Amino acid sequence: RMKVGLLAARAGGRRLLSARVAHALPRIHNPGAPGAARDAGAPSSLAGAWAARARELGLAPDGSQLAAVERLARYDAEASVPGQCALRPWAYLYGPVGSGKTLLLDTFAQHARDARRGGGAADNPSRVLRAHFHDFMITVHQELHALQARRPVRVRKTLSGLEVHEYGEPDGSSAIDTLAHVAKSIADARDVVCLDELHVTDLADALILSRLCQALLQHGVRLVFTSNQSPSKLFESGSNRTRYVGVLAALLRARCVPVKVGTEAGVDYRALAGMAAAAAPPSLLKPAPRTLAHRASGRFLAGKPGRSELEAEWVSAHAVAGGEQRASVPIAFSRSWSVARVTQNSNAARLHFSELCAADRGAADYLALAKQFETLFVEDVPALSRRTAEEARRLITLVDVCYDAQLRLVLHTLPPREQLFAALRDGEGRDAPAEGELSWMISRCMSRLSEMTHSPAPAASAAPESEPIDERAAWMRDQPALKK
Repeated sequence: RMKVGLLAARAGGRRLLSARVAHALPRIHNPGAPGAARDAGAPSSLAGAWAARARELGLAPDGSQLAAVERLARYDAEASVPGQCALRPWAYLYGPVGSGKTLLLDTFAQHARDARRGGGAADNPSRVLRAHFHDFMITVHQELHALQARRPVRVRKTLSGLEVHEYGEPDGSSAIDTLAHVAKSIADARDVVCLDELHVTDLADALILSRLCQALLQHGVRLVFTSNQSPSKLFESGSNRTRYVGVLAALLRARCVPVKVGTEAGVDYRALAGMAAAAAPPSLLKPAPRTLAHRASGRFLAGKPGRSELEAEWVSAHAVAGGEQRASVPIAFSRSWSVARVTQNSNAARLHFSELCAADRGAADYLALAKQFETLFVEDVPALSRRTAEEARRLITLVDVCYDAQLRLVLHTLPPREQLFAALRDGEGRDAPAEGELSWMISRCMSRLSEMTHSPAPAASAAPESEPIDERAAWMRDQPALKK
């Protein structure tokens, strides 16, 4: 088991515990951060890189994680042979929440970069991409949109007066497969693409991803995924699942080496780390501003006392910043979001739950907030039930985005923490309890909130600058926020 020393009872034990968690948590998501770089004597094997990573973080991996590393190392050795086309060129890491999938993916991505250092143009670390699935798909949609916008359009009217848009080709030549064009641009820039949290809930994403993966397979691009679901359970609760996701699921089953991480009855290490951090002395939990490592050290505040605390922290934040203002946040596809309450230095924003989750918002909107601000204040989150299931899904997406971007989240809920999803998860009245996809989404959200809102402050490291979401692709640019 990954030993965090949760049972340390004496103050000295708690200080040792909190220092260890403080050192570990920020680097789980950022192997490329200062202090995580490999030197010339770095291990040459994935198993060696994982062992070094575990020692660096003060962790003792459990049996399922060690077995997963061995399986992934065998895959890496077989798929990396020059000139050899592996039958299963991709890998698919799956398992319950908090089992270590993201840490293993980050270690794999960093190992793949390290293996390419010192080579020529075709052998360099930038040819390995590590991105969150939401961010990756948004960039794919942007490229498709940009290609479509460059095509000449003719507008004509039908007999009933409706406008019909007819698109031609940019140079009048034969039709261009825009998705194949995007796949080639990815293959030209990347050899390995590591995608965290593969989660298909959108029909358009399912259709695009199926064809994109097939095209990347033809170009020889290696894909490594993480997910809470096995390939057979992707989009499990969606309508017409066989029609829209069947091809993708079959492709993943045929081409991916499945790597199970953790067990259903295993430990949720994020929650364990959050509990350990909660036991640390308060003096160790104060976040220093403007550092990426501290963005995960947020707060979970509940009820009237929580509102008072949120108000006090916001007053302190905008007093330091010199007041508050309204700001426009650029979003993908030339959209923008007018945020009413932003500190003058643009470090923090404050939004009501209804603005974030009751409105028609999605991952692209939340990613824009994560790229614009360092701290996000969210207030008045109600108890969520079947009647507010869509709002609950949006909240879960927001937490996913904040977690991956290491955005500091100050979350205020009207009910206590344990009652936030209780009516949705366990059922209420005639409503049945949440099952399948929604059930594990709730578990993952609570696991992440536990880590995000209890993490002690680690040693400071400078926050990398990230580019606006609308100025990406090419493919997806080597911005530090994506090179985790």
